[in-house]
Amino acid sequence: FDTGDRNNAGGSCRSCGMDLIDWPAVRVRGLADVEMKFNFFDKEWIRHFFLHVPITSRIEAYAKKHGCDGLAQVTENQLEQPKMLRFMPARDYNQTAMLDGTIVHWGRHATACCCRACMKYWHDIPLDHELIREDIEYFKQLVIRYVQFRMPDLEECRKEPATRNILNRVARAN
Repeated sequence: FDTGDRNNAGGSCRSCGMDLIDWPAVRVRGLADVEMKFNFFDKEWIRHFFLHVPITSRIEAYAKKHGCDGLAQVTENQLEQPKMLRFMPARDYNQTAMLDGTIVHWGRHATACCCRACMKYWHDIPLDHELIREDIEYFKQLVIRYVQFRMPDLEECRKEPATRNILNRVARAN
């Protein structure tokens, strides 16, 4: 999103001005290098927060109740809402619950698909572009990867064991 601050254009650090993100790499819509994406997400305060906030018993119970397939469906349903499909300035920036939300909401914040402004900033999806099936599927898969990283013991999420240790490597890199 455009903060209007030319000193921090392109996502440079607000404190030191350094470019910490390889924007062309992070904006590729694919999961081939999801570890790299999560490492970049971890460099921004709000994404870092949701990558590391302790999983509460409420969040864990919700995730166990729905399982990975159910969480994927919840994510898809949220992304298909008109306020996500199209940019609506009056609704953007505040349509995704924060700490009082679910693991899906946390994952959407951690992977920058919480609002259209974050989708533009991190994933280069223009505000005037209506989300299409491929966009929704990509974001849904990012959120499910987040769930797998944060809750590797969630039964239905054990399908891709190669991705289970990524968050540990992200944490060690900091």
